[in-house]
Amino acid sequence: MRISTGPLLFIDNYRFPSEIDWMEDDSRVYIAEDWDIVRDYDEFVNYIDATGVPSVVSFGYKLSKNKTGYNCAEYLIEYCIRYDVMPPVQLCHSKHKSGKKKINVLWDKFINILFKPKSIY
Repeated sequence: MRISTGPLLFIDNYRFPSEIDWMEDDSRVYIAEDWDIVRDYDEFVNYIDATGVPSVVSFGYKLSKNKTGYNCAEYLIEYCIRYDVMPPVQLCHSKHKSGKKKINVLWDKFINILFKPKSIY
């Protein structure tokens, strides 16, 4: 499995990384680092297809009427599986509680399956 050494990617329809100050321990990374920013699902897909998997991704939830950060997470998971690439460090800066939970649960399930210990028996 290949490990990504790509950029940091911030997905949000209007916020900028420097505005994220509610993430407790993770807030510093939003100020201290340079982020690439995408504003919607289509821009996200184009970015991933052109650039590959970032080293860190931070999901917002509401992106448009039809697509959310959850859809972006699904696409990224499928991409990592298809191209056998290690998934990035995942953050979710969304203030949308149920959307944030959906993204985190999806991502946690993926990571748990990916890194589940293999039985030798």
